[in-house]
Amino acid sequence: ANKEILACDGSAYQSLRDAEREGGGRLLGESTVGAGLPIARTLETIQGAGDRVVRIEASLSGTIGLILDQLATGRALAAIVEEAVAKGFAEPDPREDLLGRDMTRKAVILARMAGLSESVAVEPFAPMSSGDVSDPSVREALDRAGAGISQRLSAAKERGEEVKYLAVIDRAEGASLRLREIETTSPLCGMLGAEVGAAIWTELNGERPIVVRGTGAGADPTAFGVISDLATIASFMGVGVVGGGA
Repeated sequence: ANKEILACDGSAYQSLRDAEREGGGRLLGESTVGAGLPIARTLETIQGAGDRVVRIEASLSGTIGLILDQLATGRALAAIVEEAVAKGFAEPDPREDLLGRDMTRKAVILARMAGLSESVAVEPFAPMSSGDVSDPSVREALDRAGAGISQRLSAAKERGEEVKYLAVIDRAEGASLRLREIETTSPLCGMLGAEVGAAIWTELNGERPIVVRGTGAGADPTAFGVISDLATIASFMGVGVVGGGA
């Protein structure tokens, strides 16, 4: 479930894949992206069936989703971030979320799984020079950024659109992470709070994407993703696994 491993530098990642191939094993990481949601599994199935991924659009930060919901109510960004850290919704160092570091790792992992460009152009969600939300200069910068985002949220709502912090990974256009307006026809429209999701376009499916979305954070969903990988490995090894609602 540790994103750092599968998002490591290219040569280190290749050594992991080489070890997987040479040892006849499996390298899995379902919970690195979307906790228990089968996003990684879906990409693996697409690749295994001989289809090719053309484009991925993904909203992968439940923390940012919660922050956007709060900003829409008129709250100041610094206060929202402070509360999110205190309640454990955000990383202990909120820069991981606000500067896009956490979501960039997830985008790199998805790109590698899909065989697409893993060089991600990142626009931070909000500037943060240090992880100390109590610092007056940090609060001022956050509130200034939050006011701008709130204006975008209001303008988008008037047009019938939504604002999401999206990773877009495209075979022709490359990969980027930034705040974007999306129309109601988007498969990622209507997600609330900590809900995350990914829309995957492939050569065989054409203009109709495969969509995986749902709760993408928390201990239970993350544990479910890990258990799912363990069950896959057990099956690969020929070991029986008994399911049940325990």
